[in-house]
Amino acid sequence: MVPDRTDYSFSGGTESVYPHLLAEEVRSLRETSGEEGCTLRDIEREVIRSALEKAGNNKSLTAKRLGIARQTLLNKIKDYQLE
Repeated sequence: MVPDRTDYSFSGGTESVYPHLLAEEVRSLRETSGEEGCTLRDIEREVIRSALEKAGNNKSLTAKRLGIARQTLLNKIKDYQLE
């Protein structure tokens, strides 16, 4: 049996994502968005927001946990207006 899937749209197409593979915060994003789906951008923003919260807003630790460079994280924080 294939688990239920959620289709998330993003620039260039739609990607199927299996909800059981996503963090609880991301799974609830679709429920609270009031839309049929949410964008990949929405998912990334929520993952970063949640990771920052869990790391006590420590950006170096957050970047390390996410596996990205600290400067990349800072750029995304600015882009997503998370500060």
